[in-house]
Amino acid sequence: MQPELFRFGSIADIQYGDFENGKGEGRCQRYREAPKKLEKALDIMHEHDVSLILTVGDIIEGHKPQSAADQADLDVITTIFSKARCPVAHTLGNHDVCLEREHLRRCLGMPACYYACPLHPGWKLLVLDTTDLSTGSEFKLCWPLDSPKYAEAKAYLDAHPQVMHR
Repeated sequence: MQPELFRFGSIADIQYGDFENGKGEGRCQRYREAPKKLEKALDIMHEHDVSLILTVGDIIEGHKPQSAADQADLDVITTIFSKARCPVAHTLGNHDVCLEREHLRRCLGMPACYYACPLHPGWKLLVLDTTDLSTGSEFKLCWPLDSPKYAEAKAYLDAHPQVMHR
């Protein structure tokens, strides 16, 4: 058996928001419980000596319509991540892009929307932007309506209606 080289953890769909619990996607969503659950997850990952944590999007829920509260929600989560005892890499999710992408990148310390993180000598984690080719939804636009990226995503969806629902 080969020796273990490294460990990394992954966290998906924190979806924190300072509002009442809700129902969606077939489950009860307990938005305000997310910070304590995130702290517990980080503690467990530290106990297991992970060398990097990757969030795979949707760290905030995003308000409908978008508001200054989205930034306040992001601040709660980034404050918790600032206490991590190992590097944290982020990807953007559709709920996150209720805030402007470049602003999000800066707040999350992302060097770019696509980037690599060293894990161990000879090993890198490649982080992809899963919202790059997206129109978003009614309340969460991944790109401004007048941007070339939005036009590209819309053209792709129009040409491939079977790919996903709108």
